[in-house]
Amino acid sequence: MEASNEDNVKQGRPTKYDKKYDKLVYKLCLLGAIDEEIAEVLEIATSTLYEWKRLHHSFSESITKGKTIADAEIAESLFNRSKGYSVKEIKVESSSGINGDDLFNAIANDDEDTVSELVSKYGVGKVVTTKKHIPADVAAAFIWLKNRRPKEWKDKREIEANLNKPAIILKNGLELPNDD
Repeated sequence: MEASNEDNVKQGRPTKYDKKYDKLVYKLCLLGAIDEEIAEVLEIATSTLYEWKRLHHSFSESITKGKTIADAEIAESLFNRSKGYSVKEIKVESSSGINGDDLFNAIANDDEDTVSELVSKYGVGKVVTTKKHIPADVAAAFIWLKNRRPKEWKDKREIEANLNKPAIILKNGLELPNDD
């Protein structure tokens, strides 16, 4: 007697997977979530998350895309911070009489024209635009180098030792033979 295809189908609990999870996991990854955190949010085991990634291409792509974008944006920020960068800064001198909310929103959106229009409308103050330089951050540069060139910049150094020939290793890394 031959087994039918229905006999070969796995029986068990129906999947909790829902197509709407694709968008959710994408957003979670943009926030920096790792697989274990995604599984926790979805209230599933990490092994189930891996299974869903294997079985549902769109789910897997959403995670990959979200992580790639997030990693790229952070890498760009780290890179810029490690070398220093410049930003435009809009300030209003003597701003009495100007609607603070409108002015705040215009400055927050880097809308120099709207700021100037508000200042002109109320006839007070002066818009001052400056370029501010944010200096390089040595710690950010070090992180960048450790990740891009780990062999040259890693914290841990590997030292080979010959246990048959004892030696004295100084704090500065020099090795002195121990002829005892």
